[in-house]
Amino acid sequence: MKLFVISFLLFMIVHFNSVNSQNLSIGFMGGIKSFPGNSYYSKDIGWPGIYEINGTRTWFTGLGFSSELNLGLVLNYRFSELPLGLTLDFNYSSMNGKSNWPQWDLNNPELPPTYSDIEARMDYYSLGLGGKYFFPIERFEPYISVSALMNYFGDVKSYYKKMDSEYFVNNYGLRYGLSFGGGMDYKLSKSISVNGNIAFEMNNFIKSREGEDKFNTLMYSFGIAYYLL
Repeated sequence: MKLFVISFLLFMIVHFNSVNSQNLSIGFMGGIKSFPGNSYYSKDIGWPGIYEINGTRTWFTGLGFSSELNLGLVLNYRFSELPLGLTLDFNYSSMNGKSNWPQWDLNNPELPPTYSDIEARMDYYSLGLGGKYFFPIERFEPYISVSALMNYFGDVKSYYKKMDSEYFVNNYGLRYGLSFGGGMDYKLSKSISVNGNIAFEMNNFIKSREGEDKFNTLMYSFGIAYYLL
């Protein structure tokens, strides 16, 4: 249901801008999200157990997320008489953490444990609405940007390879945040431009539960945009 609402809002804004704007482009992005600092999201998964961490009870000491692939779709509206622009972007990342868990032979406890891979996975969706301020230099257009974020953290599930089993770990839901960054557009032609961007994202700045670590990421992205109008 949440994804349907996000998709509907995205469609309505595309339709509205197509009718009313004079400088509208749609772009596709790819890049990497990484985790600065240390938090529950980036710490090693650790050994199995029951821990009171990150505002809830969990099996893991961390989720082991590091650098994750990010894919995105962005709408850009540029004011023709001002060095200002508006953006609406939708991003998706599949967060993955890996570690090893020990397993002892209960019939022979004196034997050393064997180890098997354990994974933690979480789908991350983000809708951002923001603005850009440009410093145009002919075809080059450096800018600074700020965006408000609505983020959906999917349920965290673990996969224990040795037993070929899936386990539910944590549930999260909607979080709200802010993004600050900068980048550069370069016009290849009247209808196509390429982009490079870096942003610091505070993904659960608002609505995180009590005791929950901050889910802060750095996003490095590159993309290509096509001008609709």
